[in-house]
Amino acid sequence: MYNVVILDDDFEAARHLQSLLELHPRSKELSSHVASSIAALDKLEARGIQPHILILEVVLSERSTGIDLAKDRYPHGSLTQVIFMSGYLKAALSAYETDHVYFLLKPIVKAKLFDAVDRVLLNLEESSAEKNLVKLTVDRRLRLLEAKDVVYAESDLRKLNVHTADEVISAYMKLDELQSQSPEAFVKVHRSYLVNLAHVTSFSGKSITLDNGDTIPVSKSQTGNVRRALFDYLS
Repeated sequence: MYNVVILDDDFEAARHLQSLLELHPRSKELSSHVASSIAALDKLEARGIQPHILILEVVLSERSTGIDLAKDRYPHGSLTQVIFMSGYLKAALSAYETDHVYFLLKPIVKAKLFDAVDRVLLNLEESSAEKNLVKLTVDRRLRLLEAKDVVYAESDLRKLNVHTADEVISAYMKLDELQSQSPEAFVKVHRSYLVNLAHVTSFSGKSITLDNGDTIPVSKSQTGNVRRALFDYLS
């Protein structure tokens, strides 16, 4: 299911756009939401509704424009795909300052909207498949990370500390949620630890050493699974 958020301070126009989305051939895969302000968008994200697709008005009646919002929150590499819209054609020039997918000129024609959504869905599906991406919820926003860049993850109460070679990312998710996104890459070695098989340098039976120098404990109940996973990976 893909979350679609329509951000437009013209609430009625946003609701009309939402009704058009319900006619899309893949509407059952789309969960659409309307936000009439950036504050309303914040509330949606606080509820865990992270936009995969953001249909964003360029000219907002707030201090920040849609362009500023896209640059700040959804830069290149973000999971969120941005579709800009405006009743002003000159706004399209500003849109090209950002990493967006499509520009829709108001009044929005259904065929153009469908074309934009189709292009976004294709981008989302191709990027996930090609790069073996994992999705993390970080500071109430979705972040994409290539599975190969994760060295290991450790559970810390309701958070997951995801270790890469360059940083530690605190994400709100469970170990099993991360493992399910790339089961061929990760193995659970302990109830609190998940390691990336590609980064293992040695295994003693009681612990695993990773290529960043960290040593992770292996619980007795997981020893057999870890041994099999390493054998399968190396084979």
